[in-house]
Amino acid sequence: MRVFREGALAFAILVAGATPSLAQDSDKAHGNAALTAASGGSGTAYVSGFDSEEAHAFGAWINRFNDAARISLSQVSGLQAAWNAASQSGDVEGLAKRFRPTLERTRAAITQSNAALRALDTPEFPGLDLAEPFQPARLVEQMLALNEQLSGMLDQFERFAEAVSAHDRAAMMQSIEAFLRTTKMVIESRRLLAEAELAAIDPQSSDYEYARFNVVLLGSGVRVLESLGLLLNGGDDPAFDEDLARMADEIDAIVAEGRRKLGVEMAAVKTTLASARGAEAESLERRRRMQLLDAEVFDLAAAYAAMLRAAGEDIRSHGLSMERLQPLSTRMNEARMQLNQIVLRQNAIFSGEE
Repeated sequence: MRVFREGALAFAILVAGATPSLAQDSDKAHGNAALTAASGGSGTAYVSGFDSEEAHAFGAWINRFNDAARISLSQVSGLQAAWNAASQSGDVEGLAKRFRPTLERTRAAITQSNAALRALDTPEFPGLDLAEPFQPARLVEQMLALNEQLSGMLDQFERFAEAVSAHDRAAMMQSIEAFLRTTKMVIESRRLLAEAELAAIDPQSSDYEYARFNVVLLGSGVRVLESLGLLLNGGDDPAFDEDLARMADEIDAIVAEGRRKLGVEMAAVKTTLASARGAEAESLERRRRMQLLDAEVFDLAAAYAAMLRAAGEDIRSHGLSMERLQPLSTRMNEARMQLNQIVLRQNAIFSGEE
């Protein structure tokens, strides 16, 4: 039973670390940076293309893309709760049977999502000068690849549940280590992609600081998985608490700079809005509402930094264990899902649906 408990804890950490990282990164790919590209920059310049017909068409396409992507991602986001519910029962032998319906529903959702994605048109929007990562065809390609990765993850879920039900310790640990390697590789590749996308964002804009936070957010997920790997192999991670403190400091600096830049941009919009009329005023009001959500992102980032710092101090005082990694991973999950919701609300405002 001790082996099962440790395995279940490790798998819960992987689930919490993997699924929101993938979902959050997909939303980020067509979030603020894409909206910035479609709108013409930051501050007063940001407003220049915000109300163009092509920009609205891009926003409407983004929402259709979101609808197709969320078919699978919304189902995947529920895997952690479903796994926790299935594994808390004392009937270990029945775990695979209890969890299988969840896996089948998620597989069906991925199939449905893929069909919806392939049915989308992929216009180029030449007037918006979108960077390559934000082109519709590229976004569809990335989401199809993500769904394929999620399908592989479900296979590993099933193998793990079957190994637990069969009391097969070797198979259980093998499936955990395989999932760990795959998940770490996927999230690290997405962190590198997010880092590369910084080149497509105006470094003078607050959106640049948002994107920097996204890079650190994904990096923190990778770091938790690295620590988990060491624990699974009987090792320790003496630098983990220091790395959490370093990431917290980095996020604090991002938040300070992001809030400063956002303040300048909000003042520019406020000044222009005071004398605007008609369509221009409506466009500026949408931008003002999006800026309020930008401020929520930096509030979330500040809270995330505080969480990382507190977790590091707790581990420094009491030592590293899977019992301490699990709540840390869960809190990371919650922060990423909150960020997803902010991005989706911004997309809705941009397209005129909210």
